[in-house]
Amino acid sequence: MTDPGSVPEDAIPVALKHAPKEELNRYTSIDSTIDCHDVSWRRLEEQRYRTCRRCKTFKPARAHHCSICERCVIKMDHHCPWVNNCVGLGNHKFFLLFIFYVFLLSAYALSLVFTRYAHCIDETSCMYVCVCVVMHVVCLCMEAVLFGLFTMCMMCDQYSVITTGTTQIDRLKGETSENLGVREVFGGTSNNLAMHWFLPDQLLGYTLEELAVENDPTDVLLMSGEMDVFLPHGDTVLTEKLQGGWSVEKHVLPKEDIHVV
Repeated sequence: MTDPGSVPEDAIPVALKHAPKEELNRYTSIDSTIDCHDVSWRRLEEQRYRTCRRCKTFKPARAHHCSICERCVIKMDHHCPWVNNCVGLGNHKFFLLFIFYVFLLSAYALSLVFTRYAHCIDETSCMYVCVCVVMHVVCLCMEAVLFGLFTMCMMCDQYSVITTGTTQIDRLKGETSENLGVREVFGGTSNNLAMHWFLPDQLLGYTLEELAVENDPTDVLLMSGEMDVFLPHGDTVLTEKLQGGWSVEKHVLPKEDIHVV
């Protein structure tokens, strides 16, 4: 399953990434006889860093704890039982495409049934059809209507999440955040409709600016996505894997100048 954007267990604030080794050890190197997570969590709290009282780890902005998955998820919208996973920064686009594809499939199934029905109205041969075939058609219509209406309601509910940038949990808590528009979910540099919105491809250029992973060469992991999905000719994308299921994609220029957009 796609990682919804879970916070790695050994994540630390990026402000501590380049801290002196002695200072960093206060948060990461603990005596083996003591609960490492408990002590490091309390030290983060002492420095007034946002922490999760359930995970007892660093909690970046817009992260919420899921009581079902038992982890913190960045930009968590809800836990979906239909996909058995949380919906967050890492898979929000895939979730929207999933319900959109199901809606299209339901509409397509109904169109096939009604087209065949219209074709059979004036044909006497269609009057003598096996009962099993009729039952199959009735079941298909019921399923298509049921799933079509269900996914349509879900898409309407997700419309406000896409346009306002406020997840359902943020809405319940009365929290607001900077709205980047639909590109925050679908990627790209603008909010104009693009073909890649409808393709299940990974977003490019999304980094977590305030989260670092200990002992990892990359210190970037949220939400300043400015890289277009369609790169100029000659440019490439370099993907670096991080702990906790995260990957960071970097824009590599022909001159071999690497930067994160």
